[in-house]
Amino acid sequence: MLSHVLRRVVCFGVFLALTIFCFSRSVHAASLPASQDVFVTPGEGATVSLPVTNAKAVPVNLSFSLFSADVLPGNDDPVLRPLSAELAAWISLSSSSLALDAGTTKTITLSLSPPVTMSPQTIGIAVAETETLSGDIPLSHGSATLVFLTIGDAKPTAVCLSFVRESSGFGTVSFVNSGRGILYENGAIVLRGIFGIRFGTTVSNPLFHRVLPGQTRAWQVSLPPIPLWAVGSLSYSIEDAQLGTYQCEPLNVGTRWWPIVVAFFGVCGGFVLFFRRQRA
Repeated sequence: MLSHVLRRVVCFGVFLALTIFCFSRSVHAASLPASQDVFVTPGEGATVSLPVTNAKAVPVNLSFSLFSADVLPGNDDPVLRPLSAELAAWISLSSSSLALDAGTTKTITLSLSPPVTMSPQTIGIAVAETETLSGDIPLSHGSATLVFLTIGDAKPTAVCLSFVRESSGFGTVSFVNSGRGILYENGAIVLRGIFGIRFGTTVSNPLFHRVLPGQTRAWQVSLPPIPLWAVGSLSYSIEDAQLGTYQCEPLNVGTRWWPIVVAFFGVCGGFVLFFRRQRA
């Protein structure tokens, strides 16, 4: 009887140890910020502080590398390439390795010093780490910070390709950017009716999607609900001062006059009842 219980205890202990081991292997060693937006003037320096947290229950030794990051159209995952010698001349890390105790956080610094002769443009840089606990672990098992670096007066040249209504309460908006800067569309979707009166508003880019140079991007938006008192020729429009001349065409959703008719007959009925009571 005792040996049977002992076997159960041993089996449970082995199972628990394997579970903890597999779980610890599946958790990324480090947690870095997902992305950073940095604006730098050529000839001037800038630094970016990146907090690194050890998400494991054991100490870890981490190594870091710099990569060029290209974000392809329709795909948020960057394609990483070795940093060129030209970029490596003015982009560097304060440390290429870091020792972290369990649950602790330290900071590494990304230094940027673009030459004064550099033309306005946008560059993607990835600060990536890999675990070094037991041999080389593929980069896909690590984590990285994607740095969107805007150099000089790089401006977007974007066009709103479409603004359509998909279903009740939702729509899709898409932009193409042929400029040198990143488009940070951050306006509002406004429902307007008679005399341009505003009947509702929602945020047009709640997840802060970026449209990178050379990229076409679309995302789903939440449309303001149409209240019962909305009248006139109703339309949705994206209103954002940053968009300048490439505003989206308003999205017409129909004409409603029945609330005015109902209100008119309601007022008339009220006057009739009032005068009847006065005569009585």
